[in-house]
Amino acid sequence: MWTKRTIAAVTIGGLAVAGATGVAVAQGNGEQVRERAQEQIQTWVEDGTLSEEDAEAFGRVQEQFQEERQARQAERQEQREQHRQELADAAGVSVDELEQRLQDGETLAEIAGDNADAVRAVLTTRAQERLDEAQDRLAEAEGSIDERVDALMSGEGGPFGEGFGPGGHRGGPGAGGPGGGPGGPGGGLGGMLG
Repeated sequence: MWTKRTIAAVTIGGLAVAGATGVAVAQGNGEQVRERAQEQIQTWVEDGTLSEEDAEAFGRVQEQFQEERQARQAERQEQREQHRQELADAAGVSVDELEQRLQDGETLAEIAGDNADAVRAVLTTRAQERLDEAQDRLAEAEGSIDERVDALMSGEGGPFGEGFGPGGHRGGPGAGGPGGGPGGPGGGLGGMLG
């Protein structure tokens, strides 16, 4: 159950993270974001703005978000490795050779030679899969707009509606759109307005 203080803690913590995120994300340092958010939360606990319970609630949300973020990163890395292997197989070379030759300035067509059609097929299939995934996420988001607005209007769900927080942030590149963080499906008020 979300209490008003917990809602405030998560909201304020989110704002603290957002403030620290600009610099840290630019530097690629998620740990710096967490440290700044924790420092700010601790300051608010010390001055009585937040209770220890609220700070702990924010810590749990932050931990869950981090675990889910790491799982998404591992999944994306596995997908990239699988994709590189498929490309290398289609081109008739090893992954190491493919990467080295690309770094040396050769094109995929030059590397593939007579296997260019197979490489094109792998690239086309992967692009279509990604497009299908994006269209599915968009359809899901569009289909839930009325439900999300109703939930927000009636005060159901978390502080920003059902799906706020780690579960509502679908990850993916470029936060702010379907599958990309607060703008993704289930992103609550943050997703609808951000």
